[in-house]
Amino acid sequence: MGDQQESASPSTPPSSVPQPRKHNLTEVSDQDIQAAVELKAEANKAFTCQWLGHSPRVVINAFFWVAHDFPRAAKLYSQAIEKNPNDPTLWCNRAYARMKLEEYGYALNDASSFFNDVLG
Repeated sequence: MGDQQESASPSTPPSSVPQPRKHNLTEVSDQDIQAAVELKAEANKAFTCQWLGHSPRVVINAFFWVAHDFPRAAKLYSQAIEKNPNDPTLWCNRAYARMKLEEYGYALNDASSFFNDVLG
């Protein structure tokens, strides 16, 4: 009696692979998609530090950075989601902004909303 190992056939996916789901995406106009892209760009700027350059008033070599504006970023991501709820990046980015604001419950809701509500 030898050891026999069962192997899955090449066409059988592992059990951990999610099954395909029907996409229940919302109809979004090209104008709304473009508006969402623009709002996302503004939100990304608010999320990150921005370099404003060298100050001519300061004798020592000093540079100015604008701090993160997480509340503004979350608000802009929200506006972008209203325009295009089909973009999972917007949901994830807003979740990350909310994590930075220590709004963990809202962040968790955002992180799962796209997959539960949109792809449901």
